[in-house]
Order: sequence, then structure tokens, then C-alpha cells
Amino acid sequence: MSIHKQGIYIRIGIVFILFLYLAYVFFPGSYSVDTWNMYRQMVDQNYNDWHAPVLSWGWRQLYLLTGKYYSLYCMQMLLYWLFVSMLLVRRDLRWTEFGIGIVLSVLFIFVPQYIMKDAHHAIAWGLAVVVLLRQHRIPGRRLQILVFLFVFLLLIYGLYVRMNAVIALLPLLFAATWCVRGRMKQAMVVVAVMALVLPAHNFFTYKVLSAGRTFPGYKWKLLDIGGISKLSKENYFPASVTGYEHFDYDAFMQAYTPASIDDIYWPKDGTPSLLPQPNKHLYEDVSAQWIKAIAAHPFLYFQNRWQGFLHYLRIDPRYKLEEYWNIAFWTEPANPLGLTYNYDDPVRKAALSGYKALREVHFFDPWLWLLLNTALAVLFYRAYRKGGEKDPVRYILCMLHLSAALYILSQFFIYQHDRDFRYNYYSVFACFIGLMHTRYIKAGK
Repeated sequence: MSIHKQGIYIRIGIVFILFLYLAYVFFPGSYSVDTWNMYRQMVDQNYNDWHAPVLSWGWRQLYLLTGKYYSLYCMQMLLYWLFVSMLLVRRDLRWTEFGIGIVLSVLFIFVPQYIMKDAHHAIAWGLAVVVLLRQHRIPGRRLQILVFLFVFLLLIYGLYVRMNAVIALLPLLFAATWCVRGRMKQAMVVVAVMALVLPAHNFFTYKVLSAGRTFPGYKWKLLDIGGISKLSKENYFPASVTGYEHFDYDAFMQAYTPASIDDIYWPKDGTPSLLPQPNKHLYEDVSAQWIKAIAAHPFLYFQNRWQGFLHYLRIDPRYKLEEYWNIAFWTEPANPLGLTYNYDDPVRKAALSGYKALREVHFFDPWLWLLLNTALAVLFYRAYRKGGEKDPVRYILCMLHLSAALYILSQFFIYQHDRDFRYNYYSVFACFIGLMHTRYIKAGK
């Protein structure tokens, strides 16, 4: 057996041992309120579009196959370590780089152990990119086409569990179609794919799964209406909202923040919400007033959004570090299965202490991951231009980091929630991939 083959087998063995050990340590995964809502949809087959119904549907298939609620956790961990092995078990990766990658793979384990759509999104797109980075080395046109179809399915699944990531998908589609000659033809292929993918999502969600409509856009449009109303001192709430028995304009203004209205929408003290739950009529009224408010005060809209975005990035944080939500070894106490965790277990306690320490070094600040992905996008683009435009690796990496940066930037226009790090999981994985390919920054490598 050659030295190179021995090294590959040793690396596979290290990854496999870590997979088994950490899957055991984090078992059965972390479950939040949102997770348990998806669990109930999975059990009852009563889907709605507040959370990605495709995830609940996929969870149900695993549940029917295994009879275990934690089957989704096992699948996430398996796919994560498949992603890690494809990223790190490479002949061109030095042992020092492999060691750094192993440390990072252990550090980032807090992502796949959380049963949530953001973890699925990160794993699916991360795995798609590492497969794509190897595609050009695969012999045979037919096999390459099969690999491309696999990449395509992963990208679409990642989008379907996080539909607000649609802008971030575009660079990845350009990366996946790198072999199409001519930028115009490539753009036409990407447009054609999007023209099929978006209607297919609605068909699967509302026709196949018969998912109920919960109007997720209702909340973030109320966020904008509230902000513009507060800054302009003009009430832009529609009559269908102001006429609600529990609505109190002054109380709303007092509690309002441009980062999130979750505490208004779901009061923690158990009192009735100031806002009525949405239906088609309410959503249409709010949408009309949302357009009217932005048209009347476009600068105030951007001012309000900018302040909320600064909160989201934690450049201007509202919450203390210990209040910023990161999931590791945790489940909602009021859960349908009555799960309880032993937080005094020495191994788990040590891991939790490690993640708490990371809060002191800006690890969980989204601005850091935006900065890293932007820098890597620029570096890989420069290397791509200098090294010749026929190099697919640098091109794919450039598109990856552009995608990750766009995903964070898109939060400016989407609902901004500044207390939960899970919206940045994909950006973390993108950096992981880029850092394991930094040798390609040097042109000619």
C-alpha cells in the first residue's frame, strides 16, 4: 500500500471516529419551539408554510422508515460528516491543513446537531459545493451529468427549506453551470432553472402537501409599517389591524424595535398579542398599506431597515452576549415527548463552556462572517482572473462566497431577527470550505 493511500485511509478513520463519537455526545440533538411545531406537522401530516413543509415531509419519511423521532438528527449528522470527509479527505490537503479542518469540523458541530431548517440549508448547500468542486475531475460525460443532477437537487432542497435564500442561490447556479460556454448562455440556463424551480415549490407545497397558508410576510411588513409610522409620526396601520380588540398603537410604539417585533407578536407574559393573526384579507390590507408607507417615506424605510440591520449584524447589538441565542444541548422544556437533558454531564458541560467562551471573541457576530465571506470572494475572484478563466475551482469558490455574502446582505430587506445565530449557518459553512482551499488564492496553484 502506498504512503498516499495510507494517509487517505488514516484521514477517513479519523473522520469516522469523530462522527461516531460526536453523534453520541450530542444525541438526540437540540429541539426548539420551531422544531416541535415541525414535529407536530410531521406526525399529523397537517402542514403549513410558516416553516418549510418539505422538511417536515422529509422527516415523516424517515419517521415512517425508522419509527424514531431522532432519525432526522442521525441523518443530519451523517450528511454533515459526509460533507466534512469530502472537504478534508483530499490528496492535495497537507496534514497541517487537515488538522485545522478537523478542529473546525468539531467546532462547527453545533450546526448539524440542531434540528432546524437553517442547519438543513447549510448542510445541503455546503455538500453541493464540495461535490461541485470535485465534478470537473470526474471522468465520463454521463457521470458528470449525474453528479450535476445531484448538486442541483441539493441546491433546490436547500432553497425549499429556506425560501428567502433565493438571491443567494443565483451565484451557486452560476457556479453549477460553469461548463456552459458563454456568459449569456449561462445566464439563460440559470433563468430557465429559476423559472421552473419557483413554481415547482408552490405546486409541491400547496398542491401535493396541501399546506395551509400562514402568510409569513405579514409579520415583516408590519415591522416596516411600525417603523415608518414611528419615524414619520403618521399611523400607516390598516383599519383591519387598528380595529382589532387588543391593538394599542401607543403600546406598540413603545415596544417597537426595528430589529424584531417577535415580543409584540408573541408576548412572553402570556397576554393577548397586540396584533391579530393573519388571514388572506388581513394580509392584503397590510400589503397595500406597506406599499403606501414605503412610497410615502422611502428614506424612512431605509433608515429603519438600516438600524435593524445593524442590530442583526451585532454592530449595534440590543442583547447582551449571554442573551444571544445559540442552540447546543438544548430542547424546549414544554415538548410533546417530555425530553429532558442532563446538562451536568462532564462532556456536555465542557462543550457548552467552550461555546460560551466563543461569545467573547465575536464568533457569533454576523458581521464577522459577512466580512470573511466578502474578503474571500474578492481574493478568489482576483486569483480566478489572474489564473485564467478556465479554472473552475476558483470560479466556484468565488461564487460560493459571493452567495454567502449576499445571503447575509439580503437580511436588510427580509425580516430581521437579531437574537438568533442560526440565520448565519450557511455563511459559516461557506467560510469553512474557503479556508480549506486557500492555496487556490495563489494564481497558478
